[in-house]
Amino acid sequence: MVRCHVMAPAGRPSLLPACIVAAFCSLVAAIYGASATVPGPGMAFLLTLLPLTAVCLWLQGDARRLRAGYLLDLGFLLWVFWPLVIPWHALSTRGRRGWGLALGLLGLVLAPSVSAALAAALMSAMATGRAMPAP
Repeated sequence: MVRCHVMAPAGRPSLLPACIVAAFCSLVAAIYGASATVPGPGMAFLLTLLPLTAVCLWLQGDARRLRAGYLLDLGFLLWVFWPLVIPWHALSTRGRRGWGLALGLLGLVLAPSVSAALAAALMSAMATGRAMPAP
């Protein structure tokens, strides 16, 4: 039996909520991309903001757990400088092992945009009758 915990072992914040948010936003973005429609400004804002917010919340919990009291307003700085802060946090708390975490977190944030682009490209290739190139 598989159990999904909000908190990982040893009080560590789980990435499961961030993964679920990114997967849902990626699915919605892929539907928009496949249907060749542009989402409204509010929906585009949410598809961009929700995965970033989930990752920022995880980073705040991870920094709290590791007692890495960087700054008083870490949340605001995460939102503004996320492309720099995510790798910096991962590398400063985990050393060279942090590269995998940094790439994974950046992948979660960028997943909806990538899935929308891939769905649009796939539908465009199918509509023109071209076969996708073989790997």
